[in-house]
Amino acid sequence: MSSFSMHRWSKLFVPTLREAPTDAEVASHKFLLRAGYIRQLGAGIYNYLPLGQRALNKIIGIVREEMDEIGQEFFLPALNPREAWELTGRWTGMGDNMFRLKDRKGAELCLAMTHEEIMTEIARKELRSYKQLPDLVPDPDQIPRRAPPQIRPAARPPVHDEGQLLL
Repeated sequence: MSSFSMHRWSKLFVPTLREAPTDAEVASHKFLLRAGYIRQLGAGIYNYLPLGQRALNKIIGIVREEMDEIGQEFFLPALNPREAWELTGRWTGMGDNMFRLKDRKGAELCLAMTHEEIMTEIARKELRSYKQLPDLVPDPDQIPRRAPPQIRPAARPPVHDEGQLLL
């Protein structure tokens, strides 16, 4: 049984819209906005409203259930050190598409778009034999805590628009 208690519809915070905003182009984006699941905070940044958070929790529950059946779940950090990304050449190869920052000690970090570098690092340090491989075969992206930036093909003259929602 779910820990979510469904209240009377009149008591729920579900701000619906009659029409989708004009900047929403993808059908799923329009539906989620109109149904009161999400609201856009900025380009590519969304607030999950109560119904959206409930749907997201259900998806996470399904993925987690499947992960428990086939293996184990990893919780990998969103911020990664520069060194892990330099080994693959993607620190410079990603160009301006990668969000970079420095911590208070001056160490360079990035907001990881994927977890291949970190899973490779774990495997490199921990695996001693090929016989260990079946124990370590997770999906590198598992349940991300943020959506990776996506470059969408332009349907009209190029306009920089990051309004795509990824669940």
